[in-house]
Amino acid sequence: MDEARSAVHENDHLISGTLTISANEVLCAYRLPTVFQQFRSRYPGVRLIFRSVPNQELKQTLFEGTADVVFMLDEGILSTGLTVEPLLEETFRFFVAPDHPLAERNVLQLEDFHGEVFLVNEKGCTYRTMFDARLRKRELMILPIWSFKMRKRLNNVQWLGSASPFFPK
Repeated sequence: MDEARSAVHENDHLISGTLTISANEVLCAYRLPTVFQQFRSRYPGVRLIFRSVPNQELKQTLFEGTADVVFMLDEGILSTGLTVEPLLEETFRFFVAPDHPLAERNVLQLEDFHGEVFLVNEKGCTYRTMFDARLRKRELMILPIWSFKMRKRLNNVQWLGSASPFFPK
């Protein structure tokens, strides 16, 4: 792998061809536009084809050959059939209204959130899956949860002083 990377870096200006990339809509909207701009300026001879694919289908696109590269939000992936490279650790934030009792605290523990109403993405969304997995890992059950399909809708309901939106940083 290192030898291939070295060969690519030495001949950046000569590289041409087509690269098919798949990712879910969240990454398309928030993370990848800058990455694609940098890639296109560095490798102008490479034609990028981008496909938005639901997160649960991304790995399969690699095995089927319909994608060359996949960007995904997931916990660590162990695979003998794929080359996996973690790019970053996603961090999350909770938001509360200024007059909410949790806003007065300097340090919070997961246990402090028992009984809180959470505004989160719908089940099946990668962020929601990660949120639920972290709670299960700590054996915590937090209810009630209001789920929304789109982050924009979550932003629009932040005025609810008694609810805590959960967002990636």
